[in-house]
Amino acid sequence: MKARFASLISPLRDRIIWLGIAIGLIGFRLAVPIRGDLSVGYQALIDLAWTLAFCFLILNAAISIGLYTLRKFLPKLPISGYISIILAVALGLGETALILTGLGFVGILSPSSIIILLLLACVVLGPQMSSLVRISVAGLRNLSPRWRTTPWFERIAYLLILMIAILSLVNTLTPPWDYDGLMYHLVGPQLLLSDGHFTPNLDNWYVNGPFSIEMLFTMGLALGDDVFPKLIHYTFGLIFAGSTAVFATRWISPRAALYSLLLLIGIPALPIWAGFAYIDFGWAAYEFLAIACLIEWWQNEKAEWLILSGTFAGFAMGAKYMGLMGFAVLGVFLVIFVLRKGIQKQWRSIFWFAIPAVVICSPWYLKNLVMFGNPVYPLYFGGPGWSTERLANYSAYLKSFGAGQSFRDYLLLPWNVYTKHTQFGAAMNRTDFPSLLFPLLLLYPFLKKKPLINLLLGISFVRFILWALGSQQLRFLMPIYPLLAIATAYIIDQLSETVFQRPSLKLFLPALTVGLTSISLFYQFQFILQYRTLDVVLGRESRDEFLASAVGDYPAARYIKEQLEDDHKIMMLGDGRGYYCLPKCAPDPDHFRWAGEIYSRNDEQTLASWFNEKGFTHVLISWEDLDFLLQHDPKGIMRSSTKELLKWKEEGCLKPVFEDRWAEVDEVLCQE
Repeated sequence: MKARFASLISPLRDRIIWLGIAIGLIGFRLAVPIRGDLSVGYQALIDLAWTLAFCFLILNAAISIGLYTLRKFLPKLPISGYISIILAVALGLGETALILTGLGFVGILSPSSIIILLLLACVVLGPQMSSLVRISVAGLRNLSPRWRTTPWFERIAYLLILMIAILSLVNTLTPPWDYDGLMYHLVGPQLLLSDGHFTPNLDNWYVNGPFSIEMLFTMGLALGDDVFPKLIHYTFGLIFAGSTAVFATRWISPRAALYSLLLLIGIPALPIWAGFAYIDFGWAAYEFLAIACLIEWWQNEKAEWLILSGTFAGFAMGAKYMGLMGFAVLGVFLVIFVLRKGIQKQWRSIFWFAIPAVVICSPWYLKNLVMFGNPVYPLYFGGPGWSTERLANYSAYLKSFGAGQSFRDYLLLPWNVYTKHTQFGAAMNRTDFPSLLFPLLLLYPFLKKKPLINLLLGISFVRFILWALGSQQLRFLMPIYPLLAIATAYIIDQLSETVFQRPSLKLFLPALTVGLTSISLFYQFQFILQYRTLDVVLGRESRDEFLASAVGDYPAARYIKEQLEDDHKIMMLGDGRGYYCLPKCAPDPDHFRWAGEIYSRNDEQTLASWFNEKGFTHVLISWEDLDFLLQHDPKGIMRSSTKELLKWKEEGCLKPVFEDRWAEVDEVLCQE
C-alpha cells in the first residue's frame, strides 16, 4: 500500500514542481521586464540567468514530448542513449512548432496562449521532465571517470570542441544583430504575436513562407526576450553537430565520429552562424536527420525509420523552401532503394515516407496557395505584389552568387568554392568555406569501398548538382556537410590505419584535423574581441552601445525612432533590416524592390510623384548594404538607382538630416 501511494504521489509532486518553476519564471519576467537599451550593470546578469533558465525549461519539455512520441508511436525503434536524445529533442521541437502553428491558424496565437500552453506542458510532462534532469545529472557524474580513461589526443580534441561551443554560446547571448534575423526571422514572429493569426504580407514576402522554426521564437518574444530565438538556433546547431557524431558512431566508429565532429566545427562560419537568430541550422539538422533515418531503413528495413525520415523531411520543408530540394532527392533515392529491394515487397515504403512529410509541411504551402495562388510564393510563379520585372530582379540577385554560370565555371565549382569563396556567400562570407579537408574525398576511389560511404557521397553529389543549378550560396549546402564530414572521417581513419604504417605518420591526419579546427577557435576569439560581445552579455556595455558598433544602420534607425515623427515614413534603399526601425521604416527584404521602382522612373517629375504616392518622407541609405549589393547587381539596377538618388540630392531634392560612416538619412523635399 505504501509503495502504491508513493507511485501515485511522485508524479503529482513532479507536476507541481515544474508548474511552480514555470509560474515563477513567467511571473518574474512579467513583473521585471527585459533591461532597456541603455541599461548596464547587474540587470544584464539577471536577464542572462532568466533566459538560460527559460530556454532550459522549454528544451526539457520539448525532449519530453519527443521521448513520449518515440515510446508511444515508435516503440519498436531500436535506439537508446545519445541517439534517442538527439531524435527526441529534434522531434519535440518540431512538434512544439506544429502546436504553435496551429494556434496561429485558428487565430489565438498570443503571449497569453503561449503561457497557458507552457503551463499545461509542465503539468502533463512533469514526471518525464524530472526524469530527464536525473538522467542528465547521472551522466555528468559519469564524465569524470570516463575522462580519466580517454586518450590524451582525444582529450585535446574534446577540449577544443568545448571551447568553440562555449565561445559560440557567448556570441549567442548578445542582442540580435545578424542581417536575416533583423530582416524577417524576428520581424515575422513579432507580427504574428501582434495579429494573433497569419495574414498576407506583401511588403516582407519572407514572413509568408514556411515558418515553423520561427514559431518557436514566439515563445521568447512573447515575454519580450529577443535573445531566446538565438538560443533556439544555437540548440539546433548542437543537434546538427550531435546528430552527425551519433550516426558516425553508429555507422563507422567512435573515432570517426570525433573526426567528423572536428571537420564540421572546423568550418569557421558554422560556430558563428549558430549564434545568429537564423533558422538554417534547424532546416539543415532536419534534412540531415531525414537522410540519416532513410539510411537506417536502407540498412535494416524497419518501417519506423522511414516514418521518422518522412517526419524530419516534413519539418525541413516546413522550415525553408530549400527543404523541398532535400525531399525530392530523398524521394529519388527511396524509389531506387524500393526498386532494388523489390517493388512488390516494398512499395508501401514510399507512403510511409511521403505521408508524414506531406502532412507536416502542407499547412504552409496550402496557406500560400489560398492567400496568394502560389504555394511557394513568390518564387517561380509570382503572385500579388510581384510583377514580372520584380520577380526577374530578385531571381537575378539570387543567381548572382558564385563565380559564373558558364560550362567552365560549373566544372571548376569544387575549386572555386575554396579559391573564390567570398563570391558564394552573404553573411560572414570571408569565413564561409567548406572544410579544408573535404578534398581528401578525391582519395576515396583508391581506398577500401564501403556501401554506406558510396551512398553518402551519392546523395551529396546529387544535392550539390541541384545547388549548382540554383542560387550558389554556400550555406545552402549545409545539409550535406555532415555527409561529407562522415565520409572524410572514414578516409582519415582508413589512411591512418592502413596506409601510414609508421606510428609518427598515423597521427598526421588526425593532428591536422585538430589543427585546422583551431582556425574556428581563432575566429571565435577574434569575433568576441572585435564586437566586445562579452561586455554586453555581462552588462559592462549597454545594448545600445553594442548594436551601434555591430549593426551598420542602427545609429540611423535610432535617430529615426527618437527624432522623427510617427507619421514619417522612411524608404530603406536595398536594406532589409527593419527590426529596430519599424513601424516608421519600409525595409527592402528583396533588396531590389525600391531600386527597381526608381530605375523605372528616369525623370524628376515621375520620381517625385512616386515618392508622394508611396508616402515616403525620408530615405535611409546604408552604404554597407550598397557596397554588397553593387557586387550582386547583374542588371545594373542598383547602380543606376543610386546614381539617380545622388543626382536628386545634388539638385536639392534630398536633404541629409543624419549622417555617419555607415548610413545616412535624407529628407525628401521634392514632392508634389
